[in-house]
Amino acid sequence: MSGDNKTKKHPTLVAAVAATVAMALWMANREPFSFGPLWGTLITLVAVITWVAWLVPTPEGATTGWRETTFGKLPNERLSPMAAVGLALTVMIAGAMLGGYEGLPITIVLALLCLIPPAVRRPGLFVMLAICAIYLPLLGTTSLWGRLTTERSPARSSPATTGSACGGRRTNGSGRSRCCSSGWRR
Repeated sequence: MSGDNKTKKHPTLVAAVAATVAMALWMANREPFSFGPLWGTLITLVAVITWVAWLVPTPEGATTGWRETTFGKLPNERLSPMAAVGLALTVMIAGAMLGGYEGLPITIVLALLCLIPPAVRRPGLFVMLAICAIYLPLLGTTSLWGRLTTERSPARSSPATTGSACGGRRTNGSGRSRCCSSGWRR
């Protein structure tokens, strides 16, 4: 990197460090936030993009516009990959807000359908789209929410849900209750 290039990338480095610190603080937080995973994903995406922008060298001379790359629209193509990704993101956000978790598999399938027009002429994108169509709609629906998983979870038998660690309370003559395993309680 030349000295001139380093001075131009200084704000990018500051943004990358700030986004990484924000990402670490977000992951360390224990309190739930409204749309917490969405905000965490956006913070992580900003951190990744700024680190890549800082690490990738800036080419000297003329640059190629994104429309001339593989992300641009090919001749006789209805939808470019960039427009298809934007449409798929719009479908995902609208579907997540309207359908919630229950409608997530349908929302994922609809978003993947938005990517079919550019995938027809790009074999690599078509392979990734086929893999995503197989795995994403059912991700977590059977393994994480099975009947035995929720019935035998530690949260169901914790002292906070049953009242005490032993499942019952004993009282003494002063009206104070005592749990048999964790000591005196009011």
